[in-house]
Amino acid sequence: MKKLYVLLIALLFAIPFNAYSQLPDNSLAPDFVATDINGVEHHLQDYLNAGKTVIIDFFTVWCSPCWGYHEEGILEEAWSLYGPDGTDQLMIFQIEIEPTMGVDEMSGNGPDTQGDWLEGVEYPTIDDLIDSTNTSPMLFGTVIGDAYNVEGVPNIVVICPSRLITNDYYPYMTAQDLNEFAINCPLATEPIDASIFQYVGDLLYCDYELKEPKILIQNLSLSGNLTAANIQTIVNGAVVAEYAYSGNLPLYDAEIVTLAPVSNLGDSAVITFKIVLEGDTYLDNNERSVEVHRGDNIPVSNVIVEVKSDDYPEDFSFTMEDGDGNIIFECESIPNNSIQTFEIALPEQTCVVWTIFDSYGDGMYDGYVKLIDAASNEELFFIDGNNYFDIHQEIFNNIDFTGITEQNDVNVKIYPNPTADWLQISVSDVIQSLEVVNVLGQQMMNVPMSTNKDVQISLKSLPAGIYFLNLKGDNFIKTERVVKK
Repeated sequence: MKKLYVLLIALLFAIPFNAYSQLPDNSLAPDFVATDINGVEHHLQDYLNAGKTVIIDFFTVWCSPCWGYHEEGILEEAWSLYGPDGTDQLMIFQIEIEPTMGVDEMSGNGPDTQGDWLEGVEYPTIDDLIDSTNTSPMLFGTVIGDAYNVEGVPNIVVICPSRLITNDYYPYMTAQDLNEFAINCPLATEPIDASIFQYVGDLLYCDYELKEPKILIQNLSLSGNLTAANIQTIVNGAVVAEYAYSGNLPLYDAEIVTLAPVSNLGDSAVITFKIVLEGDTYLDNNERSVEVHRGDNIPVSNVIVEVKSDDYPEDFSFTMEDGDGNIIFECESIPNNSIQTFEIALPEQTCVVWTIFDSYGDGMYDGYVKLIDAASNEELFFIDGNNYFDIHQEIFNNIDFTGITEQNDVNVKIYPNPTADWLQISVSDVIQSLEVVNVLGQQMMNVPMSTNKDVQISLKSLPAGIYFLNLKGDNFIKTERVVKK
């Protein structure tokens, strides 16, 4: 992959500045305590607790794009207008993360520096300390830089008082833009307030089950820590699962919560997650909806993965797994500057999870990854190597190549629905198996079948609620929702 010097060269001939970080937007900002070059100690959380938005300019003294941004004077203007001597809404740091450079180089001394980084800068400058625990060749090896996963510079990070990094791409913002962003940062205003900030789980799923839905919850309660709440999973207006959260989240802290699998989803679904907290005085942030999709049906039995590598192919690897996590194929090493192909036989009637890893996170310079149908030579997926990624994942189902038809080709009629007892089911193809499951995926009935296209079943013995009919034939799989009154 492109190592740092390649990245910097590319930046010089591209748009004037770029920001590059592997810490995702909307992640929780790592706290730190550091002493600046004047001996003043700074605690990030203290500034956030005071309601300030914090801007961090990660740089190295030898970085030409960093110097160009520095010379623009945007942060100096923001400090003058909105720092302690202005409206006092912003706190700004510049943090040098090259372990072999220090204050002398920041003062403009030595052959490796772009100039005097301290002249005219009134906001704190921190010479980041060496991270003795760092074992990653991808990071600079300094404490704060490593905590923020800084892999390339310039890197501008803006942190709201809520502790969440909401964007890491600021070189095009003026000082006024930065301040406008800061005053729009979300702040806690209510005595009791629990929030679902974001859905962070998978958007694609195998078969008809989303195995690990994940949400990021946050405590916005001014009155104390968030220790307990109820989280509901809602599909088609019905609560299909509930999760009792217990923890100890202080104000503005956030936590990722993994919820129970959601079954019987069909080809796509809109799932709503709702956090319920007794006494919650602000409800607008309690729900978060997300649209999820089943992996596409791609009727292939043998595929070819074609990889065009760059100078650093050791950063690249990929795996193919079935829906249960069993390895179908894995690749850990390829030669540099070459086109390599891997022919892979896929198990029949399986969901394939194809995951591409880039340990450096910068993609494959002028490279690509393709998935090709070995039989027809049709290109199924194309991943541009010039796009930055740590992990890229595709999910697809190959059940169709055994002859199973698209579900939309089979017509199913169910009536009456809702019902208090009998349910008439008519299908345009022969039903081989029929089961009734509840919203937790538990089988409630297994109805013996022969060669029927029409069948009548009784739901009288089941409690009132929502159920799913799982219908299977030689050429189809169908799931239908029914309501028992």
